[in-house]
Amino acid sequence: MGVDWADSIIDKSKKIKLSDANGNKQEDFVCVNDLLKEQGLVCDDKTPDWSRLKELKIASKNLRFRCWRCASTEKSIERCHIQARQFGGTDEPSNLVLLCHECHAEAPDIKNDKESMWEWIKATKKPFYKTYLAYQSLDEFRKIYGYDLCSDESPIMKKISNARNKDKVINNFVKDLDKIVREESGVHGFGISPSTVAILINKLIKKSC
Repeated sequence: MGVDWADSIIDKSKKIKLSDANGNKQEDFVCVNDLLKEQGLVCDDKTPDWSRLKELKIASKNLRFRCWRCASTEKSIERCHIQARQFGGTDEPSNLVLLCHECHAEAPDIKNDKESMWEWIKATKKPFYKTYLAYQSLDEFRKIYGYDLCSDESPIMKKISNARNKDKVINNFVKDLDKIVREESGVHGFGISPSTVAILINKLIKKSC
């Protein structure tokens, strides 16, 4: 299975006009194909040479690499082998995906089973990084406190259900959560951990419910 990295590596310092399926013009960042050609990192037939990706990374300080799983562009992104080297995997683009360090550490590593990587990414990926963090935090909350935050037994859901102005309760809770996360969470390892967010959610529930 081949890999197209054009949508996963972008240069945020440059923008180009693109047309969508309906012919409407929209602005987007320059993709890696454009940058490879611009910097002369091409094959004999003038197509982008993915084997020279490391040269491009060094040449363009404004490059942002998007993790294929959690969608983060802020973390350090690594080349992850679909078929590990220890099992005979190569450095060819068709055997690589882009993952942040955390997702790389969690990726499956199974002999003679390339499809497992794609199945894992498709099953767990999120379109936006904050969405991914939210899902992880909710999962951590359930593991720590024994109930689903969005279930009927949740104190915050009961409060929302009984409120006259439900939107106001929800907006205030989200606003207060954002504040407490910014004020009381530390950065450990690669950022704010899901367990930290989960515990702060519980702290906020005790305070507001």
